[in-house]
Amino acid sequence: MAEATTRLFDGDERNRALGIWSALGGGGAALGVLLGGLITAGPGWAWRAVGRRPTSPSCNSCGSRTARTALPWLT
Repeated sequence: MAEATTRLFDGDERNRALGIWSALGGGGAALGVLLGGLITAGPGWAWRAVGRRPTSPSCNSCGSRTARTALPWLT
């Protein structure tokens, strides 16, 4: 976050980046609470492992590929 506010963006770009960051954080928090409640009220905590195992490797590979493309200074 410090990189976004100091080095990466200036002026309107910085405001837009911080707005997107905040929107994604707020949306993720709301979605997490909603889905957590649905999972615990429905199938239970043991069911969470069903979705976690197949999605973790694909999320990791997509995230690292996107980070290398969007943030070349990271590599």
